[in-house]
Amino acid sequence: MYESAPWRTELRKFAATLRNAPMWPSEEVPFELERAMFYSGVVLRKLIEDRKLTDSIATKKVRVATHTATAPEKSSFWRNMPGSVEFEWQNAAFEDVTVKELCSQIVHFFGLVWWINDDDDFCGMILCSYRQQDKKGYLIEFSAWADLLDEASDAWPSKITWGQGAERTVE
Repeated sequence: MYESAPWRTELRKFAATLRNAPMWPSEEVPFELERAMFYSGVVLRKLIEDRKLTDSIATKKVRVATHTATAPEKSSFWRNMPGSVEFEWQNAAFEDVTVKELCSQIVHFFGLVWWINDDDDFCGMILCSYRQQDKKGYLIEFSAWADLLDEASDAWPSKITWGQGAERTVE
């Protein structure tokens, strides 16, 4: 990624979409929500990997609820079908997860359930990657993820490392 400014602008657009999620009708999952989550995970992960964000964002941990995930048996035809993963709702645990790990779960999501509150508002998504389909799903709340995207879009690094370890301070 050569220039990160346009990507930071995209993160702000995705954050705005996610903040408006409770206003969407819950009868149909809006494509815009899925796109905002998926693309923001890709962009955020790429910014982290290309060292275009501050270290505090790159190493930040987010407290999320996790739910036990169960996929069909490994020998089952249904195992590799999207939507085959189920989540246990009663016994949520809480975990501090790095932003990069959450991005990986989003980018490689396999199991996905939209979280809708008692008022029928979209509030988040519970998802897991194919690697976690027998372990756990992560609840990502839209408002918290939108706040993180805004924070990341403002987190410009103060040092840039050029080839062979030469550093340059950005004022």
